[in-house]
Amino acid sequence: MKRLLLLCGLCAISFLQVSSQTIQLTNGGSTTTAGSTSANPVSQYFEYMRFQVVYTAAELNAAGITGPKTITQLGWYISTAPANGLPSYTIRMANTTATNSAAHNAAALTQVYSSASYTPVAGGFDMLTLNGTFVWNGTDNLLVDVCYGAAVYASPYGEVRTYAATTTSGSRRVRCDACGSQCSNTTNTTNTFKPQVSLTFAPPPSCSAPTINVVPGSTTAALSWGVVSGATGYEWAVTTSATPPASGTATALTSANATGLTALTQYYAHVRTACGASFSSWSTVAFTTSFNCSLAEVISGCGVSKTASLSGTGVYNITACGFSTPGTEKLYSFTPTVTGNYTLNITAANGEYIDYFYKDASGGCGNTGWTCIDDNNAIGTDVFGPLTAGVTYYILLDPEDASVTSTHTFDITCPAGAPP
Repeated sequence: MKRLLLLCGLCAISFLQVSSQTIQLTNGGSTTTAGSTSANPVSQYFEYMRFQVVYTAAELNAAGITGPKTITQLGWYISTAPANGLPSYTIRMANTTATNSAAHNAAALTQVYSSASYTPVAGGFDMLTLNGTFVWNGTDNLLVDVCYGAAVYASPYGEVRTYAATTTSGSRRVRCDACGSQCSNTTNTTNTFKPQVSLTFAPPPSCSAPTINVVPGSTTAALSWGVVSGATGYEWAVTTSATPPASGTATALTSANATGLTALTQYYAHVRTACGASFSSWSTVAFTTSFNCSLAEVISGCGVSKTASLSGTGVYNITACGFSTPGTEKLYSFTPTVTGNYTLNITAANGEYIDYFYKDASGGCGNTGWTCIDDNNAIGTDVFGPLTAGVTYYILLDPEDASVTSTHTFDITCPAGAPP
């Protein structure tokens, strides 16, 4: 049993070693340093600093790293530790197309490390454990952004090893005294050095498909989905086929708007997650565009008679009355003049059951959000509401049987004392 436990332990250690990989970007093992008063990422020569540096995908590839990968550790080679800890030390990262630090990099940053006071340790790469939320996508270059302050001005100020040769636009910074945090300020000066860095990479989180929500209109659809951990972006598409497309429209957002759709038509929303160079499976949700709400027939007042003759298959199947409603729908609009309960009067009925529904028009006339008035196949009355004066409502008729023609004539009775 002891041998078995030892073997299992060795297997676990071996797995961890295989699943993570640490590299050092040293430009050939240089011992060059940034300079004792330089604007390097551990310097306390000024109180406040923001520092940026770009490591290229080519450098990472040459060191044996291919993406996508999660970055779990980062360490600068500390040649001289600062006399004091660096307050509010924050590291952020981004995937970027920039190849150097010639200009301030405004890429959207992910915070990967934060310490109330970071005390660098001299003599090698001082590895910091990151929060594991950033995934290098395997294609772009890597931006590292550091900010901290207020540091204590005291010698030694702190120094790191750099690449051997002078590096044009090797890094950049903004630093100052008695000026407050620079974490949101634009870097304004380039450095001619690039710090050596050690990075640990681990497999990215599994690339999960997102969960989609669709709010259809008559000719549009608003898509939204939840954030997926490890995502570097998303692709989406809206088609009339349940089969997902080969590719979709790329976006960094978690929402999209489809336009140019046809009213009363079934569509499929497809969304998948991008995790660097790989993708999740597609999530697919069927939806049906609504009526063109502006074409709803107006019921101009109480006592105004309307006749609907409905046959064939519709596009909604609203079950709020407890029954399927596959028949062809008819949409009306009604604006009450007083607040109260109103009465639906069916004065003629032929054919099968027609279900009656209503909803506040501000919610659109799609196939969700309807309240049942009643299912009817005969002359009778139903009280519904209360309705609010001045608020427009949609009233929907939807047959339970699409195989026959069902005809109803009806009107609406106002509350007692209301004008017609």
